[in-house]
Amino acid sequence: MKEINLVTVGPLKDKNLQIVESTYLKQTKNPKIKIYETRAFGEDVNAEAESVIKKVDELSKNSKHHLILLTEHGKLMNTTEFSVWLTKLIELKSRKIFFVIGGSSGLGELLYKRADEKISLSPLTFPHRIARLLIIEQIYRAQTIRSGHPYSK
Repeated sequence: MKEINLVTVGPLKDKNLQIVESTYLKQTKNPKIKIYETRAFGEDVNAEAESVIKKVDELSKNSKHHLILLTEHGKLMNTTEFSVWLTKLIELKSRKIFFVIGGSSGLGELLYKRADEKISLSPLTFPHRIARLLIIEQIYRAQTIRSGHPYSK
C-alpha cells in the first residue's frame, strides 16, 4: 500500500486540532498518511529547509521521492482536480511521496530548489497548523472521491 508522508516544521500543539487530525488520519487508509515533524528554527528558514531535506533523505533511504511543497505560490486545483492529480501520483509513480509544510516564516530556498512540484491550498495564507489539517482533509476527500463515497459531495 502506498503511503503519503507529510513533513511539517514544528509540532501541532493545539489539542483540539490534534483531535480533528486524528479523526482524519484514522479514516484515511489508502493511502495511509504518516506525519513527521521537524524542528522549528524561528526566522531561520534555511535551517528549517535543511532539517526538512535531512528528514526526507533519511526516510527515502536513497530511493527516489517526489517532493511537493505547500505554498500560496503553487499550482491551484479544485478538489476534483486534486483528487485526479493525487491518484495519478499514487498510481503512476514508484517514488515516495512527500508533502512539506513550512514553519511560520515560510519555506527556505533549498526546499524550492529540491521540490518536484509546488501546490497551493488557496491564494490565502494559512497558519501551518491549519494548512496541515487542510491537506490531510483533502487527501481523505481524494480517497473518498476515488472510492465513490458521498463525503466529497
